[in-house]
Amino acid sequence: MESTTLTGPERMVRRFLTTDVGIWFGRYVLPYLDGPILRLSCGKYSMSPGQPIATGAKTGKRRATPLLYQRDGQRVIIIASNGGRDKHPSWYYNLRKNPRVTLYIEGRVHDVSSSRGSGRGTRYLLAAGTRVFRWLRPV
Repeated sequence: MESTTLTGPERMVRRFLTTDVGIWFGRYVLPYLDGPILRLSCGKYSMSPGQPIATGAKTGKRRATPLLYQRDGQRVIIIASNGGRDKHPSWYYNLRKNPRVTLYIEGRVHDVSSSRGSGRGTRYLLAAGTRVFRWLRPV
């Protein structure tokens, strides 16, 4: 994936979604609005900075989840923090079972394979994430 610079509106949305109100909005409102917008626009428009579409671990159905992400060179990093909760979000289990994902990000569609960080790599990525998303806490 090529590296791109976020536009002004994209930076504003990302900044908003890292606030307390934005976290609430992202958890309880955005999932119900963003999926239909993304589908109706054939992937061109989204209210969230990134949206993976993964296959459900139990149901086998394709599901979209609006998420914040962070870049690390060519990689796209998504931290399964569940808004700072102790339990992983359901999409984390979907990606563990079915790592192939369609990712809508920065107005483009990518077919990618997800992987879980391990060891020092995980600590590095979590530290980078906590600098951007203040509500994350190491576990």
